[in-house]
Parts: sequence; structure tokens; C-alpha cells
Amino acid sequence: MKPLGGSCALIGIIVGIVSLIKNRNEASFKRNSIISIILCIVALFGCVLTSPSSSSEPSATSSQTSQSSSVSPSASTPAASSAEASSSSPTPDPELLQAQQSLQAKITEAGNLLSSSENQVADDSTRTALTQAIDNANAVSSTDPADYAAAEQSLQSAMDAVQSSEAQKQAADAAAQQAAQEQAQRQAAQEQAQRQAAQEQAQHNAARDTQTTTTNTGKTVKRGQFCSKSRIGETAAASNGGIATCTSEGPRARWK
Repeated sequence: MKPLGGSCALIGIIVGIVSLIKNRNEASFKRNSIISIILCIVALFGCVLTSPSSSSEPSATSSQTSQSSSVSPSASTPAASSAEASSSSPTPDPELLQAQQSLQAKITEAGNLLSSSENQVADDSTRTALTQAIDNANAVSSTDPADYAAAEQSLQSAMDAVQSSEAQKQAADAAAQQAAQEQAQRQAAQEQAQRQAAQEQAQHNAARDTQTTTTNTGKTVKRGQFCSKSRIGETAAASNGGIATCTSEGPRARWK
């Protein structure tokens, strides 16, 4: 662009000179021509003075280009280093991952058992041991799958103890319930027997009273007379006054 500006300034000078010659007799045109010539001369000198720097611009640009090209490899170094570090990072151990997941599942199962076994065990110390085993399992932090397997085994043992204690309590509760039922049945049988005996006694007393009344309405008996064994316990009016009772006396029965 600067060479083109210099050419335009030179043309302006020439045009200004021609205009000055042609209009030398008119003052206004003459003054304008002189001003135009001066401006074109100044522009021409400006183009001439700045031309070396313009020629140096390509070198500066090329220098910047070379610098940016020299910087570019180093700028890509962090990304390359990151990719290299990513590719060199160790891959997770499948066995370790599986051991961790298995232990976590066992911890969840043990927590559910701990909640459901409250007041359902014969020995509550088994639940205390299970709580401790859960805490120990949650605290495992290792890169060795065997450590997770050992924690899971310990957790399973504690769970087995709780389940065994649950079974013992269930058996004890069933036995106690069976004993209570049997006791209730015996009590009911005894009460039934007592009611039956009382009823039979009442019937016997009623029959005896009926027999006594019937006998007393009959003839009088003498004390010392024999009476039938089938009438033992019956009473009758005595001829000498009072009431005589048929009483067993050895192989016979007498009115007494």
C-alpha cells in the first residue's frame, strides 16, 4: 500500500504543477494549487521515509512466524505429556474391583439382618459382634483383594451367629408356647373333672334325699333290726322315736 501511496503523491504533485501553470492568473486557483502541491510533496516524503520500515516488516513478520513455529512444539508438550501420563496410568484390577463390590453387597445384607434381628435373638451379644464386624468391613482400605475377602468372611461368621441365635429364640418361644398350651389344657381338664365330680355329688345327694324322704313316709323301723345292704345310708323313723339309719355292720346291715 505504501508504494501505491507514493505514486499517487507524485501524480498529485504533477497535476498540481500543471494546474498552477494553467491558472496562474487566478489567485484562488493558484493558492489551492500551491497547497495541493505542498501536501503531495509532504506525502511523497512520508512514503519515502517509511519505505525502509515497510521493507523490514516482512522480516519481522517472518521472525514472528519463526518464533511461533519454534514455540508451537513446546506448546503442544503439556498435552502430549498429559496423554502420555493417561496412557501410562495403571488400569483397575478386575479382581480387586470384584472383591470390593462383593464386600459392599455383604455389608448391605448384614445391615438388613442387624435391623430385623432386634429383640429377636436369644443372645444379644451376637448382634453386638455383628455391629463391630460391619464397622471393620467399612474401614477396609487396601489394594489387596484378600483383605476384602477376609473382611467378608468375618462378616459372614458374625451373621451366621446372629441367625443361629434367632433360631434358638424361635425354638424357645415355640416350646414356651407349647408348654403354656399344655398347661392350659391340663387346667381346663382339672376344672372339668371338678365340675363333673361336683355334679355327680349333687346328683347323689339329691337321690339320697329322695330315698330318705320316701323312707320316712313309710312305716317305722326298730333300732337293731337288719336292713338290706342296698338301703345302706337310708334313714327311717324309729319306733322308739328319732331317725334310724341303715348302717353296715360286718356282713349284715342294721338300723341304728
